[in-house]
Amino acid sequence: MGNTLLHLAVRGRSPETVALILDKGASTSAQDHRGRTALHLAAEGGEYEMIRPLVAKGARVDALDRLGRTPLHYAARNGMSTTAKELLDAGAEDSIMDVTGCTPRDLANEPYCIDVRRVFEGGNVPHYARNIRYAIEE
Repeated sequence: MGNTLLHLAVRGRSPETVALILDKGASTSAQDHRGRTALHLAAEGGEYEMIRPLVAKGARVDALDRLGRTPLHYAARNGMSTTAKELLDAGAEDSIMDVTGCTPRDLANEPYCIDVRRVFEGGNVPHYARNIRYAIEE
């Protein structure tokens, strides 16, 4: 169990490469040494534009890693509101507990996670939250 090409493409923040690898038949259920799928990595990194293609090719939105965490746990913990919304729209459950008993909602209690909490409450993702990563990179 290690990183696949798909894992590396997600970590490299390359949606085009991810699409190419998926089109070639890459497994979306392959896990790294921590039990994380490519969808976990996309969620952790806030790569919201990769969520739909991964799910469309069979990625399970509620796949569990070795800590019992789903991709939504990672998005919530890291304050990735747009990613959390994409996962919820794809059918992710927000009530799954990890090995410590925490749900994604529990992990969204940090001050920087306010937009994720809004998403959990049924609100929309603020426009600025979608573009903040790109503003930082410029």
